[in-house]
Amino acid sequence: MALPDTKAALSAVEQYRDALATLESTEFRHADAGRKQDILWDFISSWPYRNLPPLNMTVLQLLIRLLNRANLRQAFDVNADIRPPHAKAFHPCGTVAKIRFIADREQPYTGIFNTGALGFARLSLAMGEKNFGPSTAFKFLIDGPYRSENLVVDQSLDTQTSRDFFERVPTNHTLPPTQYPLKLIWPVVNWWLAAIADPLYQPLDHLAEIDATGRRAESPLAPRLIYFYGADELHTDPRTTEDFRIMLTAIPPGTTLFRVVGRAAPAAAQTYLGVIQTQSYFVASEFGDRILSLRHTKSPEAIQAA
Repeated sequence: MALPDTKAALSAVEQYRDALATLESTEFRHADAGRKQDILWDFISSWPYRNLPPLNMTVLQLLIRLLNRANLRQAFDVNADIRPPHAKAFHPCGTVAKIRFIADREQPYTGIFNTGALGFARLSLAMGEKNFGPSTAFKFLIDGPYRSENLVVDQSLDTQTSRDFFERVPTNHTLPPTQYPLKLIWPVVNWWLAAIADPLYQPLDHLAEIDATGRRAESPLAPRLIYFYGADELHTDPRTTEDFRIMLTAIPPGTTLFRVVGRAAPAAAQTYLGVIQTQSYFVASEFGDRILSLRHTKSPEAIQAA
């Protein structure tokens, strides 16, 4: 799908330098979340791909990328909203939209779970189109001189035969692989990744510690598990061959993307947390794929081990 540029084309390095100067400015660092969202969105959406990069990452390429621990650590250690242009080790190709998390104030959890937040959603594939594994990441912006809070969620390390991007329910507790060849070598991969962080679980405490206004919770309370149920009207033909990034461009602003629920423990009842609603159309761009940073969260055990 060819998409027209809205501004004169800039290289990825030029985009990064311009964005870095803006994000390091006093204006951005002390802006409210709405202004931060507008500024970042201008960079994400101004240079959409003229031709979408192919979704052809293979299992072998994935395993090779796993060998570079230094590269993998960047996803956990970079606190900034952007980083120098670099292909993501996983989920290299995706598409981004502005979103609002509209929180249900009746639930017991604190921080962003209580106030909701403005931000972005990036929907991507873990590998390529032949190994279809949908993934979702969120960036929640905070008023004033506070860094954003991020969350990356998957349902399983297995690929799915269906091409319905919203068939699965992304969660912060990813299921281990049951398909070959990854199942065969998973014990080794799990050991290798555990030196950085738990590859299957991301805690939610950081989202409960601060709210959208920058206020710290006196007694933070977060669910143990979170689930994102795709809206019924967004499900597509499981046999489609259309690029998921093209299909997502049809979703208009104001659409409920996910219904969000949480659990205090694996066996506990679900608690309704709110909805994720789009505030723009989805845009696939080099900035969204290679510059926008979506920090992964380490478990307390991984932090202690480090």
